[in-house]
Amino acid sequence: MRVTTAQMFNSATYNINKTQQNYYDIQQTLLTQKRVNKPSDDPTGASQISEVKNSMNRLEQYGRNIDKAGSFIGATELALSEVIEELNKVLDTAIDINGGNATGTDYQVAAQQIESNFANIVQSANAKDGDRFVFSGYRTSTQAFDSNGDYQGGSGEYIEIEITGDNFLEINLCGDDVFKGPIDVFQAVSDLKAAVESGDQDQIKAMIPTVEAALDQIIAMRSGIGSKTVRMEAAEENNASLEEAYAQILSNLEDIDIAEATSEYAYQEEVYQATLMVSSKIFEQSILDFIT
Repeated sequence: MRVTTAQMFNSATYNINKTQQNYYDIQQTLLTQKRVNKPSDDPTGASQISEVKNSMNRLEQYGRNIDKAGSFIGATELALSEVIEELNKVLDTAIDINGGNATGTDYQVAAQQIESNFANIVQSANAKDGDRFVFSGYRTSTQAFDSNGDYQGGSGEYIEIEITGDNFLEINLCGDDVFKGPIDVFQAVSDLKAAVESGDQDQIKAMIPTVEAALDQIIAMRSGIGSKTVRMEAAEENNASLEEAYAQILSNLEDIDIAEATSEYAYQEEVYQATLMVSSKIFEQSILDFIT
């Protein structure tokens, strides 16, 4: 079969392009140290790599969610601890003034102290995590309580955050659950203050158990936060284990054997140089060299 000049030139050009591409591909492999640099390198491998990376991205998002949840829950726990401290002060004042030897001035001073404690409790009940009110339900931009202790947030509105695959955590406590029921914390403190202000020993004595019940209510709410922290820590450990596993899978799919790739690079370089040398001989010939 007769080989034409055009066929020889086309064949030479094809071989140059093919060996040049192979040489470039192995060069890229060495530079990136990745076996798959584009889908055409290994369509199946590229798909698997994409799936693994998507899974790793989800784990990163879970990590960010856990950080946000931890911050929000931490602000909630701190606020409840402050309320507990203020309620203990209220009880100390009530017990001190309930001895029967207090003067009118003593009652007024004690009432003022309880009023100050009341204001501090309201302030803690309006605690924020960043710019979000922690006790307002979904209405995180709305202050939970007004200065009288009346609730302004949402009822039964629990914020859930995904902390690992299909595992959601409620990060908030609604203010009406915490401060309004079954004991109305603000009402209990307010009633005790009124009793102290009037110097009514019987009423003071009667109100102390109610304030103690309010204190127990807040302590119970704070204790419940511990289980949320345990769940976050467990999710964090689980996500860390998954990240490690996925990183190994990704390495197995992507990473190259450096020694093997270096040897392949040297081979492809030789093939490319040889192809250029042979092709140059063809390109140097004139059309007259092919006329018989």
